[in-house]
Amino acid sequence: MILRWFIVSILVAGALPGARVTAARAAEPGPWKKSTTIGLSVTQNSFSSNWRGGDKGSFTWVARLDASAVRQLSSTFNWSNSLQLAFGETGRQTGDGKKNRWLAPDKSTDLILFDSVGRFTLGKFLDPFVGFRLDSQFFDQSWVSDANPGRPPIGFNPVKLTETAGVARQLAKGESLLAVSRL
Repeated sequence: MILRWFIVSILVAGALPGARVTAARAAEPGPWKKSTTIGLSVTQNSFSSNWRGGDKGSFTWVARLDASAVRQLSSTFNWSNSLQLAFGETGRQTGDGKKNRWLAPDKSTDLILFDSVGRFTLGKFLDPFVGFRLDSQFFDQSWVSDANPGRPPIGFNPVKLTETAGVARQLAKGESLLAVSRL
């Protein structure tokens, strides 16, 4: 199954517009290529008292950070790092429709994801790589219940650490495109 996906990804990347499979040649060391995207999404809805649907209002916010840093450290080693952080809450109204009140917000989005991959760029058909991944949350509220409302949430729980090693193939590279498949 994985080998089939690897072969299909090589074929698809070759068909991408503007993509071309790079020839095997030594990569030149260079500076860090960094990118950061910061976002904030806010959604609010409310219903007037003449609305007969009985719906309640809600308010949701999500803050997000996506960052990456990639560097060709030497002619034979490329180091790629990415970080994704996201946190958000949703508050809801409760009541009979005439006198609604806002409940305390609940966590709706919670993500900490760090991925680091070192790829040996040997100029061969397949390049060996090693990787590390950390997957967690800011707050774990799963153990907080209505029976124990005083319990504080646990920070940075659960933590999932993954180490990987294998082979990679750079499928395509362009001005704003880099496609790498790993097995």
